[in-house]
Parts: sequence; structure tokens; C-alpha cells
Amino acid sequence: MKSSPQIELLRREHPNLMTERDVAEKVGRSHSTIKRWRNRGLLTPTFYRDLGSIRVWLYNNDDLAQATQLAAEIKRGRKRASPEENKPAA
Repeated sequence: MKSSPQIELLRREHPNLMTERDVAEKVGRSHSTIKRWRNRGLLTPTFYRDLGSIRVWLYNNDDLAQATQLAAEIKRGRKRASPEENKPAA
């Protein structure tokens, strides 16, 4: 996926920081997974920048290490509901 000119400018301004997509690629997970971990407070980015109507979250090498550890600890895929959870409410 090609980055927007604004993202490329951010990369030049902060060469030691990575976008969520960069982190996702490096840890072998999807961008939506990295975003979900951030929204749940499991992964905290170092910095963010608002570019018009979008917010770009930027991560450093320590954040990448944290994401790599999370990727090793959290199994891929959706959790399956137990049979009790599938029963209709009485």
C-alpha cells in the first residue's frame, strides 16, 4: 500500500518512528489488530500527529518490542464462544 505524501513527510521528519502499518508488517499482524491493541490500552504509541481529519499514531523501537511481545502472547483468530454462550436467553 502506498503512503500518502503527508505520511511520507512524517517519516522524513521522524525517521526513528513507525506508523501502525509499519508495526503491523514487522510483527506479522494486521493493521486492525495493532489498532485494536491500542484502543484496548495494550499498546501505547509514543507520538501522534493529526493530518487534517486523520490521526497518525507513531511508534518507536520500544513500542515495537512491546507489540512483538503481544504478538507472541496473543493467539491469532477470533475466540470461539462456548456452548453456554450460544444458548438463547431464557
